[in-house]
Amino acid sequence: MAAGVTDGLFGSHFRVDVPRMEADFVFSGVGCCSKMLPAWRQRHPYEHWQATVGPRLFRQFLKMMERFRMFTRWIQIPVLLLCLSTPVAAQGLIWKLPEDGTWVRFEGTYTQTLPVQDVTVKPLEWRRDITIKSVGKEEAEYQGVKQACRWIEIKVVTGKTDAGVLDAGPGGSRLYKLLVPETAIRGEVNEQTPEGKQIFVSYIPVVKGWRKIGDEQPAEIASGVFQLYPVVSLLQHYRNLEASGDPQPLTLNTGNVTAQSYVGSLVTETAGYRSMNRADLYRSDELPFGVAKWSATTAVEEKGTTDPRSAFVPTITIKEEMQAAEVGGNAESELLIN
Repeated sequence: MAAGVTDGLFGSHFRVDVPRMEADFVFSGVGCCSKMLPAWRQRHPYEHWQATVGPRLFRQFLKMMERFRMFTRWIQIPVLLLCLSTPVAAQGLIWKLPEDGTWVRFEGTYTQTLPVQDVTVKPLEWRRDITIKSVGKEEAEYQGVKQACRWIEIKVVTGKTDAGVLDAGPGGSRLYKLLVPETAIRGEVNEQTPEGKQIFVSYIPVVKGWRKIGDEQPAEIASGVFQLYPVVSLLQHYRNLEASGDPQPLTLNTGNVTAQSYVGSLVTETAGYRSMNRADLYRSDELPFGVAKWSATTAVEEKGTTDPRSAFVPTITIKEEMQAAEVGGNAESELLIN
């Protein structure tokens, strides 16, 4: 496997050439998952898309999604990149650990746009809720040392609203319960090594964990890592996250907070696929887990594997806009494991 990082138009540019590997991630959090497409096909938005954009374009979209699914099968583990730079503060959705029993719920929209010429075709939009809870403490062994860990539960619900009620349908609700070492939540993406170097870490280490998709039975997460992108959020762990301006007052449904704005980006590319991700993130210590609001966009382009890079063409753009809507205490776990 060959990998490298350069600076490009969208910021950090990660290019990786890896052999095809057959694996089924099933929402383990390592990259995407091979069950994503079948789960999406169960939802009514697909019927709406087919009626809106037409059968031919709809078939092209499904073909593109299948290629995207196969691409994400290639990446079985997060890529660790050695770097010697100053640590960059960034930790996806979890920058810090609040008091146990604390929870926060984000709400917003999830939008998908196809590159169609018909201006009457509107982007497809769903409502999305993301709830993060701290639901317990436990001593567990991590990296050969017994240490304090925290049970973190993340619930993602995406669907249409019916009479003000969010209808996720089959597969539209995803629940994750993760036992995370407290030392792993550092508010930065670089981990110090005993040799004095720093490793870029694009995931959350998991001592043990489970996932529950829709009405399916809970399944164990055996990979030992959990990556928020793309199964929980379009936010990623960014090497080039930079503060934008000074901290400013921010008005949310939870009240007024002071937040620092950050901008981050990441480009991932193979011989026939390119994904350009950009995020505007508002960070605040006044909210549980440290995040107040964000807007993240992923633009996907494709080409033939032997075509020049200039042949990349847009295939889909996905956008997520979220902000804190509720906070509270006395959190209880929804995923009970015997």
